[in-house]
Amino acid sequence: MNSSKTKLECYEGSTKVCGTFHINIGKNGLRWGTENIIKANKTTDPLTYEGNKKVPAGIFQLTNIFGYSQKSPYSLPSLYADKKPTIMCR
Repeated sequence: MNSSKTKLECYEGSTKVCGTFHINIGKNGLRWGTENIIKANKTTDPLTYEGNKKVPAGIFQLTNIFGYSQKSPYSLPSLYADKKPTIMCR
């Protein structure tokens, strides 16, 4: 829970739908998320809060896929980001 690196796996029901990805997460690791479908193991387990530099841990329902590809092989709605950087001025 205190590492900044982990593995990500995606499932639809009990079926794994993509490979395992090695990912970087919050600077300070993980804490149980408040929107977690399966709640923390114990009521005394710490929950994440804004600003603690920890990523919410748990099982969450995904509603969209975000990425750089305009096409997605998955059934979830996908939103893509243009690879060109945006410069904002005030």
